Amino acid sequence: MYLNFMKKMGRYSLRLRNVWLIMRLTTLLLLIGMLQLSATSLAQKVNLQQKNAPLKQVLNELNRQTGYNFLYTESMLNRSKNVNVNIRNTPLKDALNEIFALQPLTYVLDKNTIVLALKPSAVAVVNTNAISSNQQTTKQIVKGQVLVPAGESALGVTLVVAARKIGLSTKADGTFELELQHGDILEFSRIGLSTLRLLYEDGNFKQLANKQNRVGQDAIEESSMISGRNNYLMVKLLPSPSSLDEIQVMAYGTTSKRISTGNITKISGEELNQSAVNDPLLALQGRVPGMIVTPDNGKPGAMSKVQIRGRTQVDTQFGANEEPLFIVDGVPMAAQNNNSNITMGNLARISAFSMMDMGNIESIEVLKDADATAIYGSRGASGVVLITTKKAKAGNTSYDINYSVGGSYLTLPKMLSTEEYVAYRKEAFKNDRIPMTNANAYDILLWDTTRNDNNMEELLGNMGKYTRLQAAVSGGSAGMSYRFSGHYNSETSSIYKSPTSTNVGTSVNIVSSSKDKKFTINMNTSFTHTLNRQSGVEMGNVIYLPPNAKLINEDGSLFWNENDFYVSGMSNPYAQLKNINESRIQNYIINAHLNYSILPNLTVRANLGYNQSKSKAVQTVSIASQNPKGSNLTGTTYWGNNDLQSINIEPQIEYTNPSLFGGKLNVLLGGTYNENRMGNDYIGALGYKDDEYLGTYIGLNSSNFTSPNMGTTEYKYAAAFARLIYNYKNKYNLSISGRRDGSSRFGPNYQYSNFGSIGASWAISEEAFFPKETFVSFAKLRGSYGITGNDKIGDYKFLDLYESNFFNSPYDSEVAMTPASFFKPDLHWELTSKLEFAAEGTLWEDRVNYSMAWYKQRTSDPLVQYPLPLMTGFGAVSANIKDVLVDNSGFEIMLGGTVIRTKSFQWSTDFNLTIPKNVLSRFDGLENTTYNLYKVGRSLNSLYRLKYLGVDPETGLNKHLDANNDGRLDLVVGGADMHYIGDSDQKYFGGWQNNFRYKQFNLSLFINFHRQIEINYENGAPIRDYGIRNMYAHMLDQRWKNPGDIATVPRVTQTNVPTTGVLGDFFTAAMNSDYLREELTMLRLGTVMFSYNLPEKLVHRLKLSRSSLFLQGQNIYSFYLDSKFNPNHYVGLHLPMPRRFTVGIQLNF
Repeated sequence: MYLNFMKKMGRYSLRLRNVWLIMRLTTLLLLIGMLQLSATSLAQKVNLQQKNAPLKQVLNELNRQTGYNFLYTESMLNRSKNVNVNIRNTPLKDALNEIFALQPLTYVLDKNTIVLALKPSAVAVVNTNAISSNQQTTKQIVKGQVLVPAGESALGVTLVVAARKIGLSTKADGTFELELQHGDILEFSRIGLSTLRLLYEDGNFKQLANKQNRVGQDAIEESSMISGRNNYLMVKLLPSPSSLDEIQVMAYGTTSKRISTGNITKISGEELNQSAVNDPLLALQGRVPGMIVTPDNGKPGAMSKVQIRGRTQVDTQFGANEEPLFIVDGVPMAAQNNNSNITMGNLARISAFSMMDMGNIESIEVLKDADATAIYGSRGASGVVLITTKKAKAGNTSYDINYSVGGSYLTLPKMLSTEEYVAYRKEAFKNDRIPMTNANAYDILLWDTTRNDNNMEELLGNMGKYTRLQAAVSGGSAGMSYRFSGHYNSETSSIYKSPTSTNVGTSVNIVSSSKDKKFTINMNTSFTHTLNRQSGVEMGNVIYLPPNAKLINEDGSLFWNENDFYVSGMSNPYAQLKNINESRIQNYIINAHLNYSILPNLTVRANLGYNQSKSKAVQTVSIASQNPKGSNLTGTTYWGNNDLQSINIEPQIEYTNPSLFGGKLNVLLGGTYNENRMGNDYIGALGYKDDEYLGTYIGLNSSNFTSPNMGTTEYKYAAAFARLIYNYKNKYNLSISGRRDGSSRFGPNYQYSNFGSIGASWAISEEAFFPKETFVSFAKLRGSYGITGNDKIGDYKFLDLYESNFFNSPYDSEVAMTPASFFKPDLHWELTSKLEFAAEGTLWEDRVNYSMAWYKQRTSDPLVQYPLPLMTGFGAVSANIKDVLVDNSGFEIMLGGTVIRTKSFQWSTDFNLTIPKNVLSRFDGLENTTYNLYKVGRSLNSLYRLKYLGVDPETGLNKHLDANNDGRLDLVVGGADMHYIGDSDQKYFGGWQNNFRYKQFNLSLFINFHRQIEINYENGAPIRDYGIRNMYAHMLDQRWKNPGDIATVPRVTQTNVPTTGVLGDFFTAAMNSDYLREELTMLRLGTVMFSYNLPEKLVHRLKLSRSSLFLQGQNIYSFYLDSKFNPNHYVGLHLPMPRRFTVGIQLNF
C-alpha cells in the first residue's frame, strides 16, 4: 500500500529527486573548488636547482611548488647569503634544513606558513625582580609580528606595557609597531591564548617566566619568542593550557572564565558526541546547572522541553513562552524549539534540533544571568543557548569520518501471565458479586484462556536500529579556507515493524580574507532533509492488553472478533502498521559574518542570516486498519504544510582601547532586525472507499473535505544595543549593556521598551593581600543585575481581529466574518529582573576548578489568556496581570578537575548540582480569578491531592479523608478535601562526568540525577485496575484478598466501586490522591563511551593522523534510591527513552 501511495503522491518523490540533484551538484562544485584550494598543499616533496641565487628567489620557488607562505622582513633578507642547492624529490623539511644550514636565519614551520627569524644566541628566562632600576630611558621604535595557531586571525592581540600604561592591538595580519624604552616589560595576551611577557633591553628582548601558563607540575608548550633582536620582534602565541583561559562564546563575542562577568556554561562538541543521540538537547540533559531538558517521549525526532532556572508561566496553556533563545553561529534559529510537525498533535511533535549534525557542533554555551543575556533583550529573558559549529581552518587538506551502528530497546515491566490473569479476573467478579457474561467477561468466556500470545513483547520488545555516518573535509590557505561536511542518520523505534526515519544533510563553511587581512568573510550554509515516519499515535494500552488476546493471524493479517464476538471501541495495535504517519521537513540555513578592520582598534561587521524550514505531513486512517464489523468503514487522510522563513540582519561597530587608564576597553554598538514569516495550511478528507486512493483526491467531492484551515503570520523585531566592557589588569572587570527593543506583538503604547544589565568581577587572588603560598590558584568574585523582557505570546494578540470559518453559515449569501479578538493597546512586555552573585576559581595549581552561584529572578506582569464573561462575545483575552510576582531562586555548584595525571593514566571529573526554588510571591486578588489553584508563598507547580488513608482491612477498598465530613470527595483544587502535598519541582538535580584514560584506552561515564515528587508505580498503576486489562505482576502478591488483610494494593475489581463511606470511584479517587505520589531520588547512568586509539605506528603505516574504535551506550541504567520500580519502565503513557548501544570507528587523515 505504501508503494502505491507513493505512486499516487508522485510530487513527493519528484521533489525528493530534485533535492538530491541539488545536493549532488552542490557537492560536485564544492569538491572541484576544494581540490583547487588544496592542490598546492599536497606537494610535500620539492625539486630545486639554484646556483648563487638570492634567498628570496629560492623562497619564491618553494612557494610555487608547495603553496607554503614565507614570512620574513627585508632586513632579514639583507643579512642572508646567496644559495647553492641541487636537490630532487626531497622532502620539504630536508630541503629547508639544507638551505638554511649556512644562513644567519632559522625557520619555524607553522601549518602552511614558514616563519623566518634571526638565529638567537639564547632565550633567557629571568626574574623581573633582578632588573636594575637605573636603566637608560631612550625610546626606540620596535616593529614585529604575532603568530597565532593556524586557522585563527591575529587581529586583536593586545600588547601592553603596564608600567607606562601604554598599549595597542595588532593589525589583522598580526603586525604591530610601538615605542619602547630600556627596561619595559611587554605583555602579549588574547582570550584563549597563553600570555607572553618579554623584557626589552638595548634593542633586544628576553622572555620572562610566566606562572599563569603552568598547570600542576606538567611540562607544557608555551607561547614563545621566535626572534627578538635589533628592535624587531616575532612571537608565537599558543592556546592556554588553563581552563580559566578557555574561549567561551558569549553574546556577540568571546570571553574566558578568568575575566567573564556573566554566567556561561560551556559544553564541548566532544562531550556532546559521547552521547548516542541525534538531538543535541538530549545530550545536554544533566550537564548544565539550572537547565532541565524533558523529552516528550522516546521516539526518533521527538521534541524536548527546555527550561532554564525555573517556571515563569502563570498560564501554562496560553502564557508567554519560557523556552530559551537558540542561536546557531550568531543567527537565531527560525523554528527555535517549536514543533516542526503540523498534523499529528503533541504525540508526534518533531524537534528542529533532531535535524542537526551533532558531529558538526564545536560547542554549546548556555547563558543564564542578566549580564550574559540582557544584550539579547526580550529574546533572552529565559536564557540563551549558543550553538557554534565547526569552522574551516587553514592547512593541509584533512578528512574526518565517523561511522557507528547500533540498536535500542525498551525496558518492559513484568505483567501477569494468562493463568494469573484469568485467576485475577475471576477473583474480581467474586469480590464484586457480579456474574460473568459475554458482555463483561468475553476475555474469559469467549477467548482461549490457555493462549499466551505475549503481545507486549511482540509489539514493544523489538530491537530498534540506529545508524550514523558523518564525514568532513577541510583545509585551504591563509587567504581562503573551507570545511565541507555531510551526515546521514537513520533510526527505527522498538515498535513492531517500525518504519525508518532518516535525516541527511550537508554544510559548508568558507572563511576568506583580503590580502591585507583587513576584510574577512565567514560564510556558513547548510541543508537538511528529514523523513520522519514514526507513528503519530502512541501504543499506550499495549502493556495492559489481556495476555490471551489474539491480534494477528499466522499469515500476518489482522485478527478481529474471536468467536465472532464484536467489541465496540476495541482497537488492534497492529492496525497502526496499516496507516501512514509521515513528515518531510527541509531546512535551509545561510549566514555570513562580514568583518572589516578600519583601524587596528576599530572594526565594523555585519551578521546576515536567512533560514527557511518547510514541512509536509500526511496522516492516513485506512479501511484495513479498522474492525470489519464496524460501521461506516471508510478511509481518511489529513494533510498539513508549514513554511517558516526568517531574516536576521545585525550591523555592528566595535572599538578596543588596550591601554585606557592601564586597562582594556571594549565598546560594541549594534542593531538587530529580525523578521519571521510563517504560513501553514491543514485539511482532511473523509469517505475513501478504497485504500489505494488514500493521500490523493481521487473519488472525492467537496463534501468529503473537512477541517480546512489556512493561516499566515508575520513577526518583526528591531533593536539597538550597546555594550561596554572594561578589564583592568585582569583583576577588575566591568560590563554594562543596554538595549532598546521593538516588537510587533504589542500595542502602539508599548511596542518599545528598554532593557539592560551591569556585571562586575574581582579577581581577589591577584591582590597583594591575598596569600600567595596557598592551595588557591585563582579566586574571583562576580555579580550581575539586569532586566529583560518577554514578547513570546504569539502574533496579533493586541489587534482587533475578525475571521471567517468554513463551517459558519453565510450571511445573505456572503461569507460571514466573526470577531476573533478586540483591540488591546496596553498589552505589553512581561518583565524579568535577574540578580546573581558567584565565587569562582581554581585550586592546586589549576588542577581543580569550582563555581558557586546564587541567583534570584523575579518575573512581573505575566502574559496570560484571561477569561472573559461570555456576554462580551469573547471567551478570553490576552492580557498582562498586574501585581503578580513569580520568583525563581537557587544555588548552582560546579566542581571539577584532574584527580590523577600520570604518563599512562589520567582521571578527570566534573560535577554540577542545582538547588532551585519557585515561589508565587504576590498575586493581588487571586481569589477572584480563575487561577485559584495557586497559593501565594508556594510554587506554581504545587500539588493538591486527597489524603490517602490506606486499604480498608475489612472491605479491601481504598480509603480517603473526607475532611469536611459531607459524605463526598471534593476533587476540585481548593476544595475542602484536597490538601497540599508539596510541588512537582525538582528539589535538586545535576550530573557527574568522569573521564579515564589508560594508555590507548579511554572511558567516559556520565550520571545524571534529580529528586522530586513523582508517581511511584511500585504502589500501583496509573490506570483503572479493573475490567479487561492486565496488571503489574508485583501487585498480585500485594493485593487485599480476605477481610482482615493488611495490604498495600486494594482488592481487584472489574467495575467502578464506590469507596467506603464517600462517593467516588476506585480510579478517580486514587489518581487524585497522594496514593501513588512520593518524593523520589532518581539516578541514571546516562552515557558510557569506551574507545581505543590505534597505536601511532599503525596509524602512520595506514597514512592516518588519528583513528579510534569506540563503543557507546545511552540511557544504560536508571533506578530510584527510594523505590524498587525502574523509572525507565514503559508504563503505558508514552514510549520512554530507549536503552541504546552503538559501535563505531573514527578516522582522521
